[in-house]
Amino acid sequence: MTEVTLKIEVLNEEEAWKLFCTSAGEVAILEEVEPLARAITKECAGLPLAIDVVGASLKGKRMIELWNDALNALRRSEPLIRGKIEDRVYNPIKWSYDVLPNECVEKVHFDSPDKPNAVLSFLEKQGFSKTQVTDLVRRQPKVLVSNPEKSLLPKIEVFVQLTGASEEEVFRTITLNPFILTRSVEHRIAPVYGYLKDIIGVGKVETLLRRGCWIFNVDLENRIMPNVDFLREIGVPESCIEFSLFHCPEIFLPKCDEFKQIVEEVKQMGFATTKTTFMLGIHARTGKSNTALWDRSYEVYSKWGWSKDDIRMAFIKHPNCMLLSEKKISAALDFLVNKVDRESRSVARCPQILFYNMERRIVPRCSVVHLLSLKV
Repeated sequence: MTEVTLKIEVLNEEEAWKLFCTSAGEVAILEEVEPLARAITKECAGLPLAIDVVGASLKGKRMIELWNDALNALRRSEPLIRGKIEDRVYNPIKWSYDVLPNECVEKVHFDSPDKPNAVLSFLEKQGFSKTQVTDLVRRQPKVLVSNPEKSLLPKIEVFVQLTGASEEEVFRTITLNPFILTRSVEHRIAPVYGYLKDIIGVGKVETLLRRGCWIFNVDLENRIMPNVDFLREIGVPESCIEFSLFHCPEIFLPKCDEFKQIVEEVKQMGFATTKTTFMLGIHARTGKSNTALWDRSYEVYSKWGWSKDDIRMAFIKHPNCMLLSEKKISAALDFLVNKVDRESRSVARCPQILFYNMERRIVPRCSVVHLLSLKV
């Protein structure tokens, strides 16, 4: 095996501090944190990799105890062979590994710095910025145990080939969606790509892949295909299926039984299965975050005097009205009820007004209507 020597340049004190602040965020310059943050930066010995990893691990953390613990842990780290720069890099990485949440720790393990260093060096050589590398590793620690040439490079090349994306788009998409580097091209990404291409066309599939859409992370044969087939069985037209696969593909993520339950629930509310609003209704009821928004919106509308039937009517007319924030709903209803003297429940018959911009649309137009009414 050929031994490859990589030259690792260190940063001066000012450069190291700037990089640490970039990785750790604004918390590093808080009055009570900054002395500890500077001491931690010094322990990283000007090594960009160490600074990036440690800074990212402490990002957003305000408890002084955590910063003290980090500093003490780094100071206690004793290299196995004094003077080896690899050990100076390894100790900060190992510390950041030790403080990872349990679910991350279970996904990655390394006994020496060789493999993670090779991965990080490879990513930087490909053109990823230091910040992108840090974000990528934080989102997907498992990438550190990958084989750069045999695993990572082919996936990056296939991604470029399938999407035709620019270099900048490639780096940005993979950084935000690093699952692309941990999923099998042959068994996961390529089959989903081929299946979607036959339904929504090459252009839209490329767009989804460039966005890093999670549908490429889903089991095709056990989730996507059975869920699509079920929609066809109940009479959903191909145009609606195509619409949902492109605009709200996350609805196909649940297991088949759960998906059928959601679809039947929305169908029972009175939606027509032949319209795109049916697909938007399924989307509003899919996933924990959407379900939480739906429940919160239901409570807000109820506080404004809407009945169960009012809410259902608004939901059928414009399903996304159940995914609005409490602030957005209350601001619109407060103005319409208290300034325009509209009855709150009347808005349920025209819920799209809730989506209009208050300052640029609702207020100016209502003011014009008010002035015209004075001249009558």
